Amino acid sequence: MAAIESRAVNLEEYSDIFAQRGTAYHAAMQRQPDARNAEFDALFRHHAAKAGQSLLDIPAGGGYLKRRLPAGVQVTELELTKGFTSHLRVVPTYGDWDVGKFDHVVCLAALHHILEQDQFVAQLAQHTKPGGCIHIADADNTQTIATFLDGFVGRFNVTGHHGKYISENSFRNIPGTKFLTSEIRDCAWRFSTDDLALDFAADLFGLVNYPRAEFRDAVHQLVGMRKEEGEVLLNWKLRYIDLKVE
Repeated sequence: MAAIESRAVNLEEYSDIFAQRGTAYHAAMQRQPDARNAEFDALFRHHAAKAGQSLLDIPAGGGYLKRRLPAGVQVTELELTKGFTSHLRVVPTYGDWDVGKFDHVVCLAALHHILEQDQFVAQLAQHTKPGGCIHIADADNTQTIATFLDGFVGRFNVTGHHGKYISENSFRNIPGTKFLTSEIRDCAWRFSTDDLALDFAADLFGLVNYPRAEFRDAVHQLVGMRKEEGEVLLNWKLRYIDLKVE
């Protein structure tokens, strides 16, 4: 499949977007806290976070990853906006975070809204202990999920959607890091009914005044839905990249 061109010329930064969309996103996650468990768990497929280790989650949204980590992992959560919730510390996208170094640093589903991606990942490396791991996951520029986000979602959400999507070659030359893995992983979102799946996705992506039937068609055609053992699965896939800090 040919790569999907990323339309990033008018890209808004993450902090601006989720100042507007964070409330609806957080409401969706509160209603269906287990829907994205596979997405969170896939971060640690090759390099697990263990009890006694420290982990930085940035940007942490409303703090959704923490509940999927083993007991005893010391978690620090930072955000780039107060749009999700007021209880997390907000730091600048590019700047001094003043939190020290961690065994694991996670950036999940945020980089496509960050313009200076290499700079941001280099900052993640600055907050990772030698021998520690940076875990990145985001939409890949060859997948139809990118078409769905920049197409239907961009037409009907409150901010538009112009993602800067990653590829298999992203972040191979971040100073002080060793490239470990880059692979697309299935991380299907799970629901009890089709309607709950669509409601969740609509709020997560900030859709307003959207045609429900057209939305359903776009999800089926560009993302995919299936039934498995009494559950409805939305066929989400992300590229997962692991870097080791030397």
